[in-house]
Amino acid sequence: MIPPNVNDVVALRMCVSWEVDDQLHDANGHVNVRHHFDFHLQSIAALYDELGLRTLDSPERGTGMFMAASHVEYYSEVVAGDMVTAHAHLLANSARSVHGISYLVDRTSGRVANTFEFVAVNVDLATRRAVRVAAEVHDALEREVAATAALPWPLPVSGSLGLRTARH
Repeated sequence: MIPPNVNDVVALRMCVSWEVDDQLHDANGHVNVRHHFDFHLQSIAALYDELGLRTLDSPERGTGMFMAASHVEYYSEVVAGDMVTAHAHLLANSARSVHGISYLVDRTSGRVANTFEFVAVNVDLATRRAVRVAAEVHDALEREVAATAALPWPLPVSGSLGLRTARH
């Protein structure tokens, strides 16, 4: 897969940023993949906060977003001393789930390091079953998906992830 253009990605909302330290390195001399996952999960959490998912769909309300599937594409290494930013947005939504992508940009090298495509489901924490996203959040999700659809560049989606149509 060809990485997205770094200039297109950095024009998107920046969710989080870090300076990479030596503690994140593995025996291969670069940031271990588990830390890439953490970068992306923090980016997605910031996106959820902005859209109201963690405020209105939260443990206090008895619901939470569960990661159902993910796909990562690595394009370049990240090493200690690099400054990285993560940018996330939604590709699609349904009554109970979202499909999105987070991009990790190495600002030091000027490259997109990797992408993390995901599907998450809103779950009732008592029954552990998928439930509808709060009505107050639905409009924000729709606006986010519409903004993504209006992007003038091709999105680097895997083709293996997407949303299922709800049965009812």
